[in-house]
Amino acid sequence: MKDVSVNIRMTQEMKAQIEFIALQEERSLSKQILIYIKSCTNATSIAQALPKHGLVTKKVQTVAIKPDYVDKQIWHDFIALRKTKRSPLTQTAMNGIEREAQKANVTVNDALAMCCARGWQSFKAEWAQDKSKSEPSWVTEKKNWLNEMTGKSERSEIIEMETNNLRLEK
Repeated sequence: MKDVSVNIRMTQEMKAQIEFIALQEERSLSKQILIYIKSCTNATSIAQALPKHGLVTKKVQTVAIKPDYVDKQIWHDFIALRKTKRSPLTQTAMNGIEREAQKANVTVNDALAMCCARGWQSFKAEWAQDKSKSEPSWVTEKKNWLNEMTGKSERSEIIEMETNNLRLEK
């Protein structure tokens, strides 16, 4: 069975009635809508019942179109990854990935490959930065705090005892 997103339009009165019943029966609104539709029709499925009851349904496109510049294998791997995470790839999500890849100065193909390799369902530029080159911000903050508390600045003065010369060190 495949999950499909469906939008249902109904009047405010109908929604208010269903919400009232759902509240009394301690059910979710979506569950109560299903019960209401099934009770009003002899349909065996919701797909049969909605048009008969005057409710409009609309399928939502859940898969973005593969860009030409993305490798076919990487695209299929990324779509499979998104499916396992139950997060369909919409065009809006793909636009966000393209934007973040541009920020990180990597190709979309490389960004999607990185997502597949690391199990990410999306991509952010800050995740792709090489963290090994710099120390974490909390370490820098602690060092600065310690230097302030001990009266040391970034440039400390060292007096050589033998020659009595003043030398500045970074």
